[in-house]
Amino acid sequence: MASLILDMYEQLRSFFMLKPNDSPHVSGTTALVEYRRRLPFASETSQRVLLGARNQIVGRALSNTEPVPSNVSTWADMTQDVPKTPAYRLDDLNVEVANLLALASRLNPDTTVQGLSVLGILEKAIELDQRLLAWASTVPDDWTPTRVSGPECIPQSVRDAGLYQDHCDIYKSIFIAYLFNAHRCSRIKLQLTILACLKHLNSGNFDIAWVTGLEIIQELADTMCASIPYYLGDRMTIGRLDDKTVQYPHIAGLSVPDDHHVAAAAYGGWFLAGHLSELLSPRVPLRIGQRQWIGGQMQRVMKLYAIQST
Repeated sequence: MASLILDMYEQLRSFFMLKPNDSPHVSGTTALVEYRRRLPFASETSQRVLLGARNQIVGRALSNTEPVPSNVSTWADMTQDVPKTPAYRLDDLNVEVANLLALASRLNPDTTVQGLSVLGILEKAIELDQRLLAWASTVPDDWTPTRVSGPECIPQSVRDAGLYQDHCDIYKSIFIAYLFNAHRCSRIKLQLTILACLKHLNSGNFDIAWVTGLEIIQELADTMCASIPYYLGDRMTIGRLDDKTVQYPHIAGLSVPDDHHVAAAAYGGWFLAGHLSELLSPRVPLRIGQRQWIGGQMQRVMKLYAIQST
């Protein structure tokens, strides 16, 4: 637990200072677990901490286009007492996604990597994307976001602060919103890998697949943009966590829950920043003006946390 807290501190520090995070405590966490695994992880609490460590390591591997260490992939075998939640299952999928992306980053048309050719990586990327798509259909029904529009659901101050299209999405909690956006980021990475493979293969037979990939990326990016008002509301400056004057979009006839005010103020920008950074990658093809709008929202997040550009 101490190593996880220290790693979170390093992440926050790199976030506020706009500097890369070398993740020294992730290596420490891995070493501690490998040393400790000689004894059983008998309690549910210890197993949940273990899965928390796995989540951070998998997320870092995805961000850095690195494979997940093979020993980390086996940690799930020691967590029999923890329910297999959607977050747990998404981490399982993301282990495979991270490993495939690491392979694909080393590929060129004339070589194979660990026995996979360009076509092999293309087929694996399509398979993983289909499994991620299927994951979204297995989450609880009340996790599905509700799309809202109109002044009765989206206050004018929220529109002025940041609304990309004429609608936005409301989630059961900010943590579920984060999970869905993490899922979308993984799918975007896979679609970019698919497009890169199609470009290497350079065949007119894949024209439909190319257009489909671009459409999927755009749809996922639009849905991520539609989550921003839910995260940030109409906040434009740094403020107190208990400030109930902040307005958020809401479902017609329902008020914004008190716990959302606190959770969004505490975590909203922090959760959002990493996913917006993914969308701002020059590799992600977006419609005209969307990258600039997302960049403006990233500047807004920096302002909310009093982060100075360097």
